[in-house]
Amino acid sequence: MNEPTRAEQATAALRRTDEPGWDQLSERLSDTLRSTVLPAATVRADHGHHSEHAERPAQDLVSTRVLKALLRTGLVTDFYCPQAISLENDGDQLTAVDIELAVVYGVILPEVLSAALTRTTEILVDAVGAASAAVEVHVRGVEVLREPDWLS
Repeated sequence: MNEPTRAEQATAALRRTDEPGWDQLSERLSDTLRSTVLPAATVRADHGHHSEHAERPAQDLVSTRVLKALLRTGLVTDFYCPQAISLENDGDQLTAVDIELAVVYGVILPEVLSAALTRTTEILVDAVGAASAAVEVHVRGVEVLREPDWLS
């Protein structure tokens, strides 16, 4: 049997106390945990749809959490999938994208890397307009897929 985690131990200790207000404390802690979000930055998107009559050009901002989610889902194929995605920005400008892939054993690496680089650029252009960020794609791991025993 697994030992209880520190959070489970703290919960059990608080439930054993006679102090009033446990329910409110528990509810506040749960609300805080549920509302905690991962840190993210915003980057400027330029889709070229500025109005010539506007005093200032329209500015769209995209969360880096959204960009990572788009890349994470858009880079999954039968031959590779992202293992880590790193985005760098300078203010509201996306400056670098670093993708680490897991690939299936036996693929031709230059072709996979080229396809992943092309797909990454397409996703970035769709999300933020012109892809001016430096994009790097690396192989982080190789997955060996084998035939099930019943096929042998």
